[in-house]
Amino acid sequence: MANPFLLSSLLLSSQLVNYSPMFKEGNVVSSVSDVTDTQNDSTLLKEVEQVINQSRDIFLVWLHGMCQNNDAGEQLLPEIIDTDPLSKLKEHIKLIFPTSRVGDVNTLFRSISDEADGVVREIQAKIKEYVKGLLDSACSSWTEQQREKGAELGMQYVPVFLSGFSQGGVVATNIGYNSKSKYGLTIKGVVCIETPLTGVKSFEPSLLDVVRFLHHGGKGLSEIGVSFMSTTGKMFAAEMGVDLSALLKEEDKIQTVIASMQPNAQSIQDCFNFIRKNKDAMDRAHNIPMLLMCGCIKDLTSYWTLQPSDEKAVVALNAALEKFIGGKFNDGVVSLQGQLCRVESVDSLTDFSPTTCLEHMAREKPDYDYVMPNKPSNVELYIAEEDVWHHKARLGAILTNLDGAKMVKPSNQMFDYEASKSRFSKWLYECMSR
Repeated sequence: MANPFLLSSLLLSSQLVNYSPMFKEGNVVSSVSDVTDTQNDSTLLKEVEQVINQSRDIFLVWLHGMCQNNDAGEQLLPEIIDTDPLSKLKEHIKLIFPTSRVGDVNTLFRSISDEADGVVREIQAKIKEYVKGLLDSACSSWTEQQREKGAELGMQYVPVFLSGFSQGGVVATNIGYNSKSKYGLTIKGVVCIETPLTGVKSFEPSLLDVVRFLHHGGKGLSEIGVSFMSTTGKMFAAEMGVDLSALLKEEDKIQTVIASMQPNAQSIQDCFNFIRKNKDAMDRAHNIPMLLMCGCIKDLTSYWTLQPSDEKAVVALNAALEKFIGGKFNDGVVSLQGQLCRVESVDSLTDFSPTTCLEHMAREKPDYDYVMPNKPSNVELYIAEEDVWHHKARLGAILTNLDGAKMVKPSNQMFDYEASKSRFSKWLYECMSR
């Protein structure tokens, strides 16, 4: 209950016996060369490119978080598109909400790479259908076979922007990292929203972390009305899911999302290379524009009216959560430094906080080294000034069990704030206008 990622691990351990691979190799158009090897009509290719460029359309993809669906994205993206200045270009934006990751099983039993493959298959199908429609209208004199080939070849020219929340941001980064070498897509921008870009600490197979959490926060849990025994059982069961995930990877070569989102996993290293080093899977500079949207809760105790003894319990719980997540400032699930893809220690920066980060970024000559050392020029950072929760009132159900405690302010998420929508809108508008 203290960490939603652990509850996902619990679900994994309880359903593991019913696992069967859902996505296999193949079915993904792996690269442009695989198609063009059988197509030598360069004139056809040039005409297809011209038709696509004249449309000025782009595709914006929403990738939701773990164990979620597309409801939030289907409401959010139209609102962002209607926000100035992006509203000026709204007729050129096509939305995609992939369904291959919807639900608990689809975001738990498959690795980040497998999830990315499933998403790309859907993107490719949508883009091919779109290009075919353009060619049917603009090139009616072509044969049906020519238009079909043109649609397949044309996928490489259609601009795609990826936006991902939490785990969805890791998937988006993986697609961007492999966009040329594996997928043959033209990724024009990536937005990561509260994404664990340095991995999920609680996904590491270590019972010691659970013991430490219970030692430091257990008393606080009991004092605020949460069963210590129930929480202990759930957390150890969740840890079994982590350990079983490691066993599957070792013995059966099956990699679940738990294994592929651990801090030392290859998919997380790919995130670092893509964002911090500006490198793709071919070790080439990609220069794809990126926007990292970050947020955190500054003071958990400020959300309730608390008695002195209750406040101590909440402070103890927050301190234990800090150790478990791996960051003093977090949104209840992901640390601020994790959202910034910062693996360098911030321990030496005794004043490191969202406030000091914003102060350094707002200087006449912004000091980005304080926030993200050696930040590549294609990466833009946004840190919400207001408190941001990963999930609305995720801890509310726990803390409202306090005697006489009442929630005095809402547990807002990133896009409950107009400033966050405006930042996304402005970034996408600038990318489309280049």
